[in-house]
Amino acid sequence: MSISRDKEEVRPEPFILKDSLPFHYTEGTLKAIRDIIFKKEGFDLDSYKDKCIQRRISYRIRTSGCKSVEDYIETLRKKEEEVKRLLSALTINVTEFFRNRSTFDKLRDVVLPDIFAMKERERSVRIWSAGCASGEEPYTVAIILKESFPEELKRFNISITATDVDEEIINKAAAGVFTSDKLTGLDPPLRAKFFQESGDGYRLSDDIKRMVSFKRQDIFHEGLNGENDLIICRNLLIYFSKEKQEWVQNKFWKNLNPGGFLLLGRAEILVGESRKFFLTVCPRERVYRKPF
Repeated sequence: MSISRDKEEVRPEPFILKDSLPFHYTEGTLKAIRDIIFKKEGFDLDSYKDKCIQRRISYRIRTSGCKSVEDYIETLRKKEEEVKRLLSALTINVTEFFRNRSTFDKLRDVVLPDIFAMKERERSVRIWSAGCASGEEPYTVAIILKESFPEELKRFNISITATDVDEEIINKAAAGVFTSDKLTGLDPPLRAKFFQESGDGYRLSDDIKRMVSFKRQDIFHEGLNGENDLIICRNLLIYFSKEKQEWVQNKFWKNLNPGGFLLLGRAEILVGESRKFFLTVCPRERVYRKPF
């Protein structure tokens, strides 16, 4: 069964970030919010761009009914559930199955065949989806493997690890239930084959769910997942400063096996020293490779 599409569909991001009523932030109020998030959730906001943080905090201020940043800080101190809602707003990553179809075509046609050829002796392949959000990306990789590489699935020990900093969204991803808008990139035969409609959405088949393991992980912590053959991190680094982007990309390089691949998002590029470490395989699809 083919999983390619002749024409890629491009849809706008449905995330609200515009401020109809701007709030005033000071160094002190931003530090107070950072401290609360770090103390209660262990999440360090220092890596994120200030404008990105402020837009998303402003959204939560309006939604929670607070009148000022100071009022919202008091709400965060008193209400644990609002801290979790803010963390979800700060780390949200808009995604869907087969998002940017041509990238996954490149993964199927070039990257995965090369990895299998490279690992023929070891018969072991490790894939890491970093910043996986609600799981559509790693599950898409699993579907590609199931459809296009059935023999390799039998011969190789293939592991797909998906990580995100938001524990709530990780649990949601592991449950494997999705709304219809997340499935718009799927061809109808694939939807019928791997999803079953239920009262709470579309439930992914157990065969695909078993192929992916999820765990909570902050991408800026040490001790990342080493010895990978493929790292996919799309549309996450754009929220970070150039310095932090370079730090993460250098960590990816260290966590890739020689000959391993890195896939970034369409709006992301290699920055700083990391440009010297990777070979460019496909600039349009942001596919890079660690030299042997």
